[in-house]
Amino acid sequence: MKSKINSLYFAIFFIAQATLAYEIVLMRLLHIVQFAELSSVVISLALLGFGYSGVFCHYFKKQQPQIFIITNAVLFAVLAPISFYATQFLDFYSLSLVWDISKLWKLFLWFAVLSVPFFLASNTIVYTLASFKDQIKNIYCADLIGSGVGALLGIYFISLLKLEFIFAGVVLSASASVICFYYYFKNKIPFSFLLFTAAFVGALSFVPINISEYKALEKAKLIPGTQINEQISLPKHLITITENPEQPIRYAPGLSFLYPASIPEQVAIYFDANSFVAIDKQQRLPQRSQPHYTKSCLNYLVYSMQRPRETILKIGLGGYQKLAFISPTSEATIIEPRQIFETLNSNSKIAKYLSLYEDLDNIEFKFLPLETHLREKEKKYSLIDLSMSGISSTKSGENSGQSSKYLSIEYISFLKEHLNDRGILAIELWNTYPFLALERL
Repeated sequence: MKSKINSLYFAIFFIAQATLAYEIVLMRLLHIVQFAELSSVVISLALLGFGYSGVFCHYFKKQQPQIFIITNAVLFAVLAPISFYATQFLDFYSLSLVWDISKLWKLFLWFAVLSVPFFLASNTIVYTLASFKDQIKNIYCADLIGSGVGALLGIYFISLLKLEFIFAGVVLSASASVICFYYYFKNKIPFSFLLFTAAFVGALSFVPINISEYKALEKAKLIPGTQINEQISLPKHLITITENPEQPIRYAPGLSFLYPASIPEQVAIYFDANSFVAIDKQQRLPQRSQPHYTKSCLNYLVYSMQRPRETILKIGLGGYQKLAFISPTSEATIIEPRQIFETLNSNSKIAKYLSLYEDLDNIEFKFLPLETHLREKEKKYSLIDLSMSGISSTKSGENSGQSSKYLSIEYISFLKEHLNDRGILAIELWNTYPFLALERL
């Protein structure tokens, strides 16, 4: 009897775990295949499903508990991934509502379809609580613990599983709940359901996840010859590295018209299939005989760098090529404050694309907040280069916040305190920034 009651607690544990994991996985997937304005409503979707589940359970409270609970648990395991794949056929682009309000029905249908798994999971938990009132405190305890574990597992799934397998963990957790419920009510294990689960998870790996055609990665894939070298899922970003041997990437904003040579071949690193940075494919910096190769750089800076015995502080990865022009007697420090680049550099598959500074001994590269470096090093610089393209090219929330911080009066004053008597503070802005940034300057 004790083993049976424990199976009930484990059933609730697994269904709560699967629900929270599904919520986090769905949030990340929508941010990848669509845009942030859709991924941000996942919590509202969950509350919507839980809300009309309560009404549904109230009017169907006379159903047999074992049939109702097991049916909803099975449907959750099956429909959690299917509901997401169903929305892929809606061809819905959220920003299109700005100019085409007639597509509003697709948004409502999108909400309704994605809320179904939450509705089913809530049915399972609510009806279990209502049917076993004498065990309500233990069931609720199992629910809370499962929710906490599910949140951690959701992060684990999006970090270690490829996109094609990202729902596998959710389905397996939900299936474990079904097995525990079945054992409690029927006193046996449904081996046929185990075979179904294995086949279903295997089939999911063959279903492609389609990214919105409006995202930058999908636009790049339209160019003949584009190939994906690496695709790595991290908790905060899906990293995709592409190159095109047939029509090599040439991304050099700010390139001087006087640059006499061809632009080096590049690879593109995409963040969540949208914003990207371009890295030169050759694992070395350009020659000092090519001073016009100054992409993402104010042109006069390279000539300032050529003066002997200079101390230079470069903030951000953007425009790293300019560091090839510093005098052998000068020294430069590159500070990359974005945590995402430290994460990328620690990944062996991606680090090989970022190791661009090994051939210059007088360049030091650090991953840490800029303020920490300046306070640790009581040092005056002859040039501090603050390039907005190097700070916020990935356009994520944390990076845009950094940009606002760097463009404050207090921060500019803080940087000026670390310049020597003839030091230069160079600030670069691109036209993707609002006019407020110019007014601050």
